[in-house]
Amino acid sequence: MALTSEQKMRITTLLGWSAKTLISGSTHYSSYISDKLNSLNEDAETIIIEYLTRIQNIDTKLDASFAKDNIRRVDDIEFFGDNMSKMRSERKKLLCELSDLTDIPNKKGCGSSIGVIVWVIQLL
Repeated sequence: MALTSEQKMRITTLLGWSAKTLISGSTHYSSYISDKLNSLNEDAETIIIEYLTRIQNIDTKLDASFAKDNIRRVDDIEFFGDNMSKMRSERKKLLCELSDLTDIPNKKGCGSSIGVIVWVIQLL
């Protein structure tokens, strides 16, 4: 079972690449990314399709939750916690795993956001 063109396009855009990355002849075309998506084994493709579905489900839930984000209490029901941040965190994790599975760099970033500061002291 090979990935469809739509699924390949979704993978590239989710990982932060241009929608034209897979269009041969485009100035954005990347044979590296095209080759990676065309050489996946069937097991990897099955997992990737599952991840794409899970990411789409999270996106749908996030879109729906924007309307009710500020609601804390409705009648006798009170909501606690921040489900949106949990969903965003799960989405980011899935994107990083998708990047690992496809061996395509995630331009939106993975891992921690720890920076390194180097101080240079000039001795007079």
